[in-house]
Amino acid sequence: MWTSFNEIRYCSTNITIKSNEGWLSSMYTMDSFRGRNVAPFLRYKSYELLNTMGRDVFYSYSDYFNTPAVRFKEKLNAKKLKLILFIRLFNKIRISFILKSSE
Repeated sequence: MWTSFNEIRYCSTNITIKSNEGWLSSMYTMDSFRGRNVAPFLRYKSYELLNTMGRDVFYSYSDYFNTPAVRFKEKLNAKKLKLILFIRLFNKIRISFILKSSE
């Protein structure tokens, strides 16, 4: 898993984050350890470590059709803040639309 303390960068989005926030991305579990709840445990331990650094708000994203990632976030009681449609055409045109927001 990667962690950023400066900004959120995803597709066409760049958002500066506050000093108490963190951006968590690319959580990966090796095939031989999948299905054993290793990823939620590691993410929880990451939360504990980041809390000692003064970080208590965390952001992450999951692609809508990536059901394993969505289930993983549900196990951690993550809140869904936004549903965003991102369109990329010919790797030149990038457009995103917020379809649903809970903020």
